Amino acid sequence: MSAGFELLDHTADIGVRAWGRTPEEMFAQAVRALFHLMYDPRTIERRLSRDVEVRAEGYEYLLVDLFNEILYLFDAEKLAFADVAVEALSPEQVRVRLWGEPFDPARHEGRIYVKAATLHRLKVEPRDGVWTAEVYLDI
Repeated sequence: MSAGFELLDHTADIGVRAWGRTPEEMFAQAVRALFHLMYDPRTIERRLSRDVEVRAEGYEYLLVDLFNEILYLFDAEKLAFADVAVEALSPEQVRVRLWGEPFDPARHEGRIYVKAATLHRLKVEPRDGVWTAEVYLDI
């Protein structure tokens, strides 16, 4: 199975399920799913890069904290990202490089305003050679 992601319906929130052969692949797909929810990443140019490092206890909390850091960059600095590379990953730390540009409502169509990643039904697990993550987002 190749890496990917899908959106999950929920009563008040929206979820993403991402998968990959490795934790790094799964993390990258999860972040791409977040971008996809917020805007069309194909319209974002790779004019700048930003390194983001997060520390937490376990892949689940790392993923939530990484999502919330990306949401902060979007809200506070108006940065939208087109792609991600996982530079380092352990159960206690993740470092990613993001490529993108300032979000311009005249050029970029906003989709869903995501407030935060939540701990609701959060899971990251390996099964049959595939790493899968589920994260629900407050919208």
